[in-house]
Amino acid sequence: GVLPDATSIVVDLRRLDQLLELNETALQVRVQAGMFGHHFEEALQARGYSMGHWPQSVALSTVGGWIATRAAGQYSTRYGSIEDMLLGLEAVMADGRIVRVKSTPRRAAGPDPRHLFLGAEGTAGIVTEATLKVFPLPDSRRLLCFGFPDLDSGFESIRQIVRAGWRPPVMRLYDAMETGRHFGQWQHDDRCFLLLLTEGPTSLTAAE
Repeated sequence: GVLPDATSIVVDLRRLDQLLELNETALQVRVQAGMFGHHFEEALQARGYSMGHWPQSVALSTVGGWIATRAAGQYSTRYGSIEDMLLGLEAVMADGRIVRVKSTPRRAAGPDPRHLFLGAEGTAGIVTEATLKVFPLPDSRRLLCFGFPDLDSGFESIRQIVRAGWRPPVMRLYDAMETGRHFGQWQHDDRCFLLLLTEGPTSLTAAE
């Protein structure tokens, strides 16, 4: 969302691409900001974890980019967006000072300095490292699909699901044109499709 002018610079952090520490007790990971999203997720899954953050750009975006743009992913209904996952960070200010925001579950007093960097597109400082929440890989996963005559009835169904307290990670509603494009072989009468993904312990996915 930031429009650069002639005095702006772009800093490429792709060589800061290491997963530094995985705390399996606290379910936190410390990672450098230049690591691409799909490489990060592959490294986590190899050790039995996931961040649950799946933006459309996961193969093209970096961890620091998620923070800089205040990103949301397709699984955000359950796992939250990047502002819910970010626990701490390291950033470099314009004058070279290094700022470290301690990783804590929450802050009870004063402003939260993480929010100075979330969505700031680098204007408040360049994030070089992040501490983020992680989750154990789910025991089971189920994908469901429902058809609706129009978008309004699909949106009302989503509203009722969330109002009841259910939190399927993915609730994705396609209009009739997009349904035909992606699922034409199953579409009838110009219906809209709602995809639901539920994951977690087997008893939970069965109930949902």
